[in-house]
Amino acid sequence: MTSSSPLRDFALAFYAHPGVSPACLKLQDEGGVDVLMLIALLYADVRLGRPLNTAGIATLDAEIANWRRIVILPLRRVRVQLKPGWAEVPDANRLALREKVKALELEAEFIQLSAIETWLQAHSSNAGLPLEQALPELLKAETPKDGALTKAFDVVAQAARTLG
Repeated sequence: MTSSSPLRDFALAFYAHPGVSPACLKLQDEGGVDVLMLIALLYADVRLGRPLNTAGIATLDAEIANWRRIVILPLRRVRVQLKPGWAEVPDANRLALREKVKALELEAEFIQLSAIETWLQAHSSNAGLPLEQALPELLKAETPKDGALTKAFDVVAQAARTLG
């Protein structure tokens, strides 16, 4: 397992904050937001004091896209598919396997956070966007910007500011 780091510690504290988990899931499921990119933007802004600009967001996203696409998303799909019952497989076996896949997914996310942290140390500057402008940059282009997603962004931004 990857070792502790400032970004990993921030991510764990952030995700444990009340209201953050459901807001992140909403942004992920309905807005196509990579929650680890979300955490990166929040961390760069509130903890490092070096918010990212549009180009920085796009560059960082491109740097980690393959890892997310090839490793994290397939693990997530398997974990989700193992959640409902399967008549041909005993529940205890299925659930045990799901927990193992979940642990692998979490480890893959920690590896991605480590790559993000390395990138942030080398690339972030003080010329970035305010969070209110930066966070919507994470939405997939085809996602309508509705009130529920805006509220979810507000929840995560407020939680991150308490950790800054």
